[in-house]
Amino acid sequence: HDADEHEHDRDADDDDAGTVPLVQVGFSAALALPLMARVCGVAGDAGGAVPLALLLACGAAGVVLRRAAMRTLGDSFSGVLRVRSEQSVVQHGAYAFVRHPGYAAHLLVFVPSTWLVARSALASALFVAVYFVVWQRRIAAEERMLLAKLDGYAAYARRVRYRVVPLVW
Repeated sequence: HDADEHEHDRDADDDDAGTVPLVQVGFSAALALPLMARVCGVAGDAGGAVPLALLLACGAAGVVLRRAAMRTLGDSFSGVLRVRSEQSVVQHGAYAFVRHPGYAAHLLVFVPSTWLVARSALASALFVAVYFVVWQRRIAAEERMLLAKLDGYAAYARRVRYRVVPLVW
């Protein structure tokens, strides 16, 4: 059993293509940007430019979307990239619109958060830029793995064209 788990972990490491540490460092850096902007005086006084209710609604929508995506995947959800032998392509719920709604949820939570902390469009834009670079690599590794190991994923990817944001990415 331990040997099987070790083999499974090695497969997951291969599928992750080194993205776990990249995500950890990149996401931490992206979250630190608005704080650094605030401390360094780069942050603006633009907090009132975006209504607080809108920022909170986006954040709440992100939390709901993330939980729904995780619930939809059920036992197939994991923090590491892997495909289970009995796994099938999920095509309902948010997965009918984008292939990676959990990552969309991160944007809905953290872009408004950066705005609230830094009160700066620049800090929010920097967060999105770092987020895009980090998650693009993670999503590319995930897509390669799913295409190689999950029956029906290629057809699903042709039908659901957008990875994270409908009509954009």
